[in-house]
Amino acid sequence: MPTAGALKELYYYSLRLWFFLTWPIFKRLCNYLGARSEYLEELKIETVARLEKALWVRNNLGPEFFYLSGGKFRRNPTVVDMMKGWLVLNGQISEKNILMDTNSVQTCEGIEKFVKYLFGLHNDFISVYLTTSWYHLPRCRYELKKSIEKFRRESEIDLSFGNPKFIEIIAVSVKPPWTLECLKYEYLYNLLVEPINLIIMRFPKLKKWLGKRERKNRGVE
Repeated sequence: MPTAGALKELYYYSLRLWFFLTWPIFKRLCNYLGARSEYLEELKIETVARLEKALWVRNNLGPEFFYLSGGKFRRNPTVVDMMKGWLVLNGQISEKNILMDTNSVQTCEGIEKFVKYLFGLHNDFISVYLTTSWYHLPRCRYELKKSIEKFRRESEIDLSFGNPKFIEIIAVSVKPPWTLECLKYEYLYNLLVEPINLIIMRFPKLKKWLGKRERKNRGVE
């Protein structure tokens, strides 16, 4: 088993790998095995692109609330806190119209909390504008539909939940800009890792174990 120091070196790409297409997979594996995720001092270009698209959706299609879910790291503010600040500053969005999940570390975890919130509204008709980068959309849409089905079954038993007659899912695809940063750290990484995540999500026990590892690595209780 590599030492923590070697894992950290791999995570930050200080060890130059001969096959550059392998580093995203190494990064993912090192994260699971114990390399610490770093806190970001500012939002990534990809995240800003998502927020800009979300503002466009708000201004043109008129959803009432934003629901933000993002990575939790060892320090505050969280990524979601920074996203909220960006929306308030750049979009003149009222804080009361921004709902946040600051504790999830996996996509499935954040989506389940979001769907639980939806079923607590007791509304018959709900429209969800699922806004994320195009390479995340297939997995996010799959997880969202699966979670809705789960809560429909639970709502038949637990009457404290609502049971919306219809939840409309509108997928809003975001194309991050073709900058060097996005090409290196978003497109290359996600195009290689997303197929792995699509496989992992079909094995609940494996997904749960990996989630525990990532929570530990990020310092999340």
